Amino acid sequence: MWHIWVGTVLRDAAFFGLLLEIDREAVEDCRDKGCPHCDGGRLDRGDYLRKPRGEAEGLPDDFAVRFSLCCSVDGCRRRLTPSSVRFLGRRIYVGVAVLLVAAAMQGPSPARVKRLSESFGMAPRTARRWLAWWQANFAESDLFKSLRGLLRRAVSAEELPRALLEAVQAGRPREKVMKVLKLLGPTTSGTAPGALLV
Repeated sequence: MWHIWVGTVLRDAAFFGLLLEIDREAVEDCRDKGCPHCDGGRLDRGDYLRKPRGEAEGLPDDFAVRFSLCCSVDGCRRRLTPSSVRFLGRRIYVGVAVLLVAAAMQGPSPARVKRLSESFGMAPRTARRWLAWWQANFAESDLFKSLRGLLRRAVSAEELPRALLEAVQAGRPREKVMKVLKLLGPTTSGTAPGALLV
């Protein structure tokens, strides 16, 4: 089932367009609130270009732009990078690829790892490294520790990231993936997770 999700979601240009719109809304929400470091200073756009891999064909050019803000107040000038559903930290591949390929690899045969890797132009060791990140680094993160309270059952590190996808209550694969990506937003912004599993 999970390998089917990978092919369906990662080739859905409309889904990637929706991710872009969510990130646009997030940056404008942050901008409207003003700088959190200097009591509401004006935030100007300070976007930068990323070169993501793993996204669908036919997307707008600005899909690869990481939205960011910079305080305009002299003496502050601090950068604020809002949470994103498109990117997962500094990884080259889009967040949805890191999530779904790792979920599809859980309990993999060597043949499945090879097929997944070839499908998305990545080395098999990259896909294995993602799974290791989920089950080691992410499992020990403050974000996952806070998410554990939202899960309906205890989740071990070895069940990540698939357990997150199974935990969200939404019908279609696209909706489940979207909710998990929203939960993962704090990995790039430092904000607290919301109650998105219900």
